[in-house]
Amino acid sequence: TVKPNYVLTPYLIEAFQPGDLRLSEWTASKTVANVIYTYPYKYKVSFNLEKTEHYVVFRLAEIYLNRAEARAHLGKDIEALEDINVFRLRANLPERTLANTTDILDAIRQEKRIEFFAEWGHRWFDLKRTEQIDEVLGKVKPNWESTDALFPIPNNEIIANPNLVQNPGYNN
Repeated sequence: TVKPNYVLTPYLIEAFQPGDLRLSEWTASKTVANVIYTYPYKYKVSFNLEKTEHYVVFRLAEIYLNRAEARAHLGKDIEALEDINVFRLRANLPERTLANTTDILDAIRQEKRIEFFAEWGHRWFDLKRTEQIDEVLGKVKPNWESTDALFPIPNNEIIANPNLVQNPGYNN
C-alpha cells in the first residue's frame, strides 16, 4: 500500500468540530506502515476512465460565505449568521448565535477553512486577502518567512519591462 499523494495535516483535522459531516463524508483514510493518513475524498470519481464528475471551481457555498462576509462588514450580523448556518446545518452542526461582528468574521473564516479544504487554494487567498497569512502559517510552518506569501514575477516579464523588480525571496 502506498501513502496518499495529498494528506491532511493534524492541524486541519483538529479544526473540524465533533460530528461535522464534512470530515466523515469528504475524507478517507489509509494505513501505511501502521501510520494512518487522512486525505481529501470530496470527488469520488478520480481514476475512472468514464468521467461522471467534473471539476467544481465555484460552488454555491462560496457565494453564501462571501455574502456572509460582506454582510458582516456592513453590520448585518443576523443575515451573515443566516448564511453561515446554511452550511453548518448541512454539516450536522448546531447553528451559530454569535453576538458581535468580530466573532462572526472569525466564524466565517473557520467555515471557509473547513468548507473549502483542498479546493483551489481558497485558504491561501483568504489568508492573503485578510492579511493573516504570516500569523497563521508562521505557527504551522517552521521555516515560514513573510516573503513566502509572494509569487515570483516571471523572468520574461522582468526582461520585457526593466522597471519591474523581482519580489523579495526570489533570485533573478
